[in-house]
Amino acid sequence: MNLKLSNVISDITGETGMGIIKAIAKGERNPDELIKHCRRGLKNTKETIKKSLEGNYSEEHIFILQQDLELYEFYQKKIVSCESEMEKLLNSFPSNDSSKPIESNSNGKEISQKEIHFQIREHLERITGVDLLAVKGFNTGSVLTILSEVGNDMSKWKTEKHFTNWLGLSPNNKITGGKVLSSKTKKTKSYASKTFRLCAQSLANSHSYLGGFYRRLKARLGAPKANVATARKLAVIFYSMLKKGMEYKELGCNHYDEKYREKTIRNLKKKAELFGLTIVDAKPA
Repeated sequence: MNLKLSNVISDITGETGMGIIKAIAKGERNPDELIKHCRRGLKNTKETIKKSLEGNYSEEHIFILQQDLELYEFYQKKIVSCESEMEKLLNSFPSNDSSKPIESNSNGKEISQKEIHFQIREHLERITGVDLLAVKGFNTGSVLTILSEVGNDMSKWKTEKHFTNWLGLSPNNKITGGKVLSSKTKKTKSYASKTFRLCAQSLANSHSYLGGFYRRLKARLGAPKANVATARKLAVIFYSMLKKGMEYKELGCNHYDEKYREKTIRNLKKKAELFGLTIVDAKPA
């Protein structure tokens, strides 16, 4: 049809996009009528959107659009049905004694009702007793995937090292004669391990403490090793929160940068002392 709706509307499955698409499927062709489906909050003006709706409405393309729209609505109904079963299963889990009422999420990671049609965050905190979604990198899908495989009872692993080693996120050192031949992580088919790695990748552009950690390691060791190291850190946080009931507090990227700066200065001073030198902080003029 040569329409460019996706260029002017970031999410064509939203209220505005679906309203326009359904109107086209029903036979509407007038751009002036189609832009009436636009809602507030769009970055582009109605005139810009109107221009994007000028195209060739060929019969075969309209037929394909109608078929795709029917399939989309069918799958949406099936998704809601699956989520209904998920909610029943989550309701069957006992509540954790340390669970607390849900507070407003200050880091903007509230549940997206477009993706999940019930308050899954409330169930997760009720079951685990902690707010895992407060951790940057985690989302409802990733937390559900991890919990479905490892559960919420961390007593199966004596320490966080046992947990991360089971996930295949710790170095698997092969030593012969005191020499380390290899330190690659062991291969695993664990979905939880893969999910931790995916969560780590999502932190590449995050302005958070963990985001700063990921970017520093990526600059020094490369993306693959940074991804594994960050995934391990996320696994340790996950383990500690469930095992000890700890609350995660986001300190921000600036806090991480400052801590790294202080650590670097301490190391430089120690090296300087070996050579009988002293490092003095430069004072501003």
